[in-house]
Amino acid sequence: MTSEPTVAEIERSLLPQLLAHRAQTEPERVLINVVGGKDWTNASFHALVLKWIEAFRRFGLSRGETVVTMGDLSVDGYAAWLAMGWLGATEVPLNTGYRGDIVRHAVRTSGATKAVIQAHYLDRIADIEDVAGLLERVVVLGAPATPPRAPFEVVGENAFFAGLDASASLPEAPHMHDVACMILTSGTTGPSKVVRVPWGQLYYGSFHSGMSAAEYPQWGMGEDSAYYSFYPLFHNSGRFALYFAVAHRSRVVLRQSFSVENFWSDVRRYRCTHTLLLSPMMSFLLAREPRPDDRDHSLRSIVGGPIGPVLQQFMDRFGVQMSSGFGMTETGGPLYLPWQATAPTSSGLVRRGPPGFDVRLVDDFDHPVKQGEVGELIVRTAAPWAMNSGYHNMPEQTAAAWRNGWFHTGDAFRQDETGAFHFVDRKKDCIRRRGENISSFEVENYVARHHGVVEVAAVGTPSEYGEEEVKIFVVPNRTALDNEESLWRFLKETMPKFMIPRFIEFVENLPKTDATARIQKAKLKARSNKAETWDAERLRDRQKAPGS
Repeated sequence: MTSEPTVAEIERSLLPQLLAHRAQTEPERVLINVVGGKDWTNASFHALVLKWIEAFRRFGLSRGETVVTMGDLSVDGYAAWLAMGWLGATEVPLNTGYRGDIVRHAVRTSGATKAVIQAHYLDRIADIEDVAGLLERVVVLGAPATPPRAPFEVVGENAFFAGLDASASLPEAPHMHDVACMILTSGTTGPSKVVRVPWGQLYYGSFHSGMSAAEYPQWGMGEDSAYYSFYPLFHNSGRFALYFAVAHRSRVVLRQSFSVENFWSDVRRYRCTHTLLLSPMMSFLLAREPRPDDRDHSLRSIVGGPIGPVLQQFMDRFGVQMSSGFGMTETGGPLYLPWQATAPTSSGLVRRGPPGFDVRLVDDFDHPVKQGEVGELIVRTAAPWAMNSGYHNMPEQTAAAWRNGWFHTGDAFRQDETGAFHFVDRKKDCIRRRGENISSFEVENYVARHHGVVEVAAVGTPSEYGEEEVKIFVVPNRTALDNEESLWRFLKETMPKFMIPRFIEFVENLPKTDATARIQKAKLKARSNKAETWDAERLRDRQKAPGS
C-alpha cells in the first residue's frame, strides 16, 4: 500500500513543478504525441510553457485573476493552463458548445476580465454585449474570419508572442491549496456551477488513481506507457491525461476529438497502452463489424464507465482489461473497481491509499441508511485540498453541497454485504411508477442487453393513471433492430414486469453534455409523447379487440 505523502513531496509533484523537473532531468524524453502533428519532449513543451508565462506577464495577468478560455484540445491549451498556474491566475475553460446565456452566466460567475479564445469561437463572446463589456482584454489565437467589433481590446496571436525575452524565469511555484482550474459542471439540474479544483485534487487523482505500475504491474502506467486522450480541457479528464504522462514518465497521445473510425489505427500507430472510454464510445466501437485483428493492439488497460453489460462485451471482444468506478469533478474518484473485481457490476469499493476517502449512504436528512437500502452518496477526506474548495461566487450552492461537513453527490447508491457500492440513479432521475421506485440506470442496463441497441436512456413520463410511466429513448442498429415492438417483446421476457417500458421511441441520437457525454435527461423528459411514439397500451388494446 502506498504510504501517505508529505506536503513537501506533494508540492514537488504538482504538475507545473514536476514538468519543470522532468525538463531538467529528462529533456529529450517524448512527452506528447499529437496525432498527425508534432512530437513534444519534456524540454520543448516546458519551453512553450515559459513562452506563455512571459507573454501573460506582458499581457498584464496578475495573481488572483481568472481567465476565461475557449478552444479545442491542443498543446498550446495545456501550456497556457500551466503558465497561468505559475503566475497564480486561474483558468476557467468554457465548453466549446456554449452559446448565449450559458456563456453570459459563466463569464459573470467567474468574474474574469481577460480571455484567451481561438478565433473560430470569438463570436461566442463578442456577440453578447453585456458579457463582452465585462472583459477588458482578449487574446485571439489564429485569424478570425472577419475582424470582430467588440467592446474589449483584441490582442492577436502574433502581437501576443512578438519579441519575448527567451530567458524567462519561473515565478513562485503554486501550492496544493491554490486553485488549478475552475471547471463548469454539466448543468443537467440547473445553471452550471463553477467548481474550484485545487492542485492537490489533481495530484491525488494522478498519482493515486489505480494507474500506478507499482500497485498494478501488469496494467499500471510506466515508462513504456502511452495514454490516448481525446478529452477537452473544459473537463478534468483532459487535464488528467497530461498529468498521468508526466507523473508516470510516459507519453500522452492527443487527438482533438474521439473518432470511431480512427480509434484502433491511432492505438496501433502510437502504441497506446491506456485510455478512458465512456459507455457510448464503447457502444459505437462495438457496433462496427468484427474484424480478425480486433485483439491485435497495444491497449492493456481501459478505464470505462458507467458499469453495465457493454463493459463485459467490450472486454470479451477486444481482449482488454477494464476498470471502472465513480467520480465527479467535485470529488475526484472516491470509488474504484479494480481490474479483477469481485462485484463486476458495481462501482467498486472505497478507493484505498491517499487521500483516504470516507463514504456514506444517507437519507434526505443525512442519517445513514441500512446496508442494502438506497441512499445518497456523500464523501469527505481527511487530506486537505484533495476535493473541491467550493463553487466560485456561489456561496449558497457551496453550503448546500457541503452541509454537515460532507460533500453531497446527488447520486443514489446501495451497498452490498461485501462493501461494494452499486449505482442506482441520480436522485432526480428515479422513476416513480404505481408505487414502485424504478432506477432508470437499471432499466437501461436491461435494454442494453439487446444486441440491436446502440444507446438507451430511460426517463419517467407523466401517466394518465397518476405518477409516471417508464419511457425509453433508443438509438438502434437498424440491421439488428427494426421496430419497437420486437424490442418490447424481448424486454418482456428478460426484465422485471414493473420495470418494462410502456413507451419506446427510436431516435438518431441522444442529447448529451459536451464535457462529460452525460445524457441530458431533462431534455428528454421535456419531450411530449408524439402520435407515433410506440405505446404498449395500444398493443394490448389491439390484442383485446374482437377478431384480433
